[in-house]
Amino acid sequence: MSLKRMAKWAIELFFMLLIISAFFWFQSRNMLETGHRIERVTVNGQVDKWLNTQMGVTEINLASGDGPSLVYFIAPWCSVCHLSIDNLQSLYADYPGKLNLYVIALSFDNSDEVVSFVEQHSLTFPIYLGDEKLAQSVNVSAFPSYYYLDNQGEVVAKAVGYTTETELKVKHWLHFE
Repeated sequence: MSLKRMAKWAIELFFMLLIISAFFWFQSRNMLETGHRIERVTVNGQVDKWLNTQMGVTEINLASGDGPSLVYFIAPWCSVCHLSIDNLQSLYADYPGKLNLYVIALSFDNSDEVVSFVEQHSLTFPIYLGDEKLAQSVNVSAFPSYYYLDNQGEVVAKAVGYTTETELKVKHWLHFE
């Protein structure tokens, strides 16, 4: 392969990566900024791995100092959420005690939709039930969206859209290992 051809490929690859980066930046532009603190979120209940629904307002402390947190927002009707949730299940299994995982469902009509989502994917972590007020307070308007937080609740990474298991692990490694 000639040097000229390799240079052309390198330039094309650079511009492709630039376009992809701009796309991801554009998708997450309305989310909370890196460095913003999310100390607490209020949820209205949860669905556990046994498909039990527990209703009641609960406050989750994200700045407790007991390790980093991944706060992942889904909607049960979201096809991309269905595609990416298994990546979270793997991450949850691979980082026991090293990562606080909070999956919060937003934009649903009733808790039965969330129960069905948990059942369909055989999830072993609970999904918390959020509402529009929570979505507005954390600037989430598209699904799935997530924030990686340090142990003081400060946003260190964020994204909207499909997330691979590798991407989640790399972000964890970059920020917390």
